[in-house]
Amino acid sequence: KPTFQKLEDAENTKILIAEDIPENQKVIRGFLNYFGYKNITVTENGLEALDKMRETEYDILFLDIKMPLMNGVELCKVLNKKDSEIKKPYIIGLTANVMDGDKYFYLNSCKMNDYLTKPIIKQKLYDVLSEYHSKNIIII
Repeated sequence: KPTFQKLEDAENTKILIAEDIPENQKVIRGFLNYFGYKNITVTENGLEALDKMRETEYDILFLDIKMPLMNGVELCKVLNKKDSEIKKPYIIGLTANVMDGDKYFYLNSCKMNDYLTKPIIKQKLYDVLSEYHSKNIIII
């Protein structure tokens, strides 16, 4: 059984989850709480997520690819616009799509920072978050 340490600065990291399935929201939020994250906001679609990002600056966005109203690819297009008034968070795409080329498309065309397939596996989520924190260490 793997053991997990609380991730450094997890308590101060602002996370937004854009996911339309309540069970997936619960699983992701539960894992994040377990890893030490406290500041978590959940939305059910890309439009809600966009509204939240206009109000608050988030560090990480967990972004489901297929959602109603505005999907993850459409939201990325808005966030990637040069004239966007929203500071783009670190985007971790979430999808059940595991077709060849999907990961390349999401990381390169959509400019997501990372990508996880569903169902979410705790170790893979931990690894992605560890990578985020290793890239965002402030050296004084």
